[in-house]
Amino acid sequence: MRGFPAEMQHPQEAVAANEVTPPLGTLPNPDDEQTKERELAVRASRGDTDALGVLYEMHVDVVFRYVHLRVRNQADAENLTQETWLRVARTIRNYEPRAPFGAWVQRIARNLVTDHFRTQARRPLTLAPEMLALDIPELAPSPAEHAERRDLARRLTNLLASLAPAQQKCVILRFYVGMSVAETAELMGRNEQAIKSLQHRALARLGALMGNRNGSTRNQSHPGDVNHSADGSAEVGGDW
Repeated sequence: MRGFPAEMQHPQEAVAANEVTPPLGTLPNPDDEQTKERELAVRASRGDTDALGVLYEMHVDVVFRYVHLRVRNQADAENLTQETWLRVARTIRNYEPRAPFGAWVQRIARNLVTDHFRTQARRPLTLAPEMLALDIPELAPSPAEHAERRDLARRLTNLLASLAPAQQKCVILRFYVGMSVAETAELMGRNEQAIKSLQHRALARLGALMGNRNGSTRNQSHPGDVNHSADGSAEVGGDW
């Protein structure tokens, strides 16, 4: 999902004539991604299309994964992702740097997905094992390790039913969608420490189940509304 939308090349407001925008290479704290992102977003809000293009490259894949996770249709996901960025371009001047830019974009995407489903029956969120970051082919140095990762991803996906709803959402946003701790915190309306705690408890629970699973755990479920299919995928209900 690449290619800066042509409609985003010319924002409605140009940078003020008396405002000097320093080159992107002079951003303070280049190793601090949040600082870099914030500086880019501020510049984009002032009409800097180069800064907006960098932000697009930084976040477009995460936005697409989130949208595709919800709509489960390639064409719809591409259209909604493009519409998300068009809306970003139209409303970037209203961005408040207090919030992580990625979470701000993600809320726009979520609202568009909600609109998309308003004329359709409510669909559950379907998680396939191959969507888990553990199963990224580039991370597997050999076919055997790749197969092991696929099996691990399948078992982890099946075990999501054992997590509390908030833990499920945290795991999905962090490891299926690929959002940062800060972005997940903003989207879930919690602070970063709470997200780290949720993630820790969720992974500890999954780790314990992975170590002790003996068949009986397949029938254990938390009221998190997760249904499993024979291919290892899981359907998660709730407000996404």
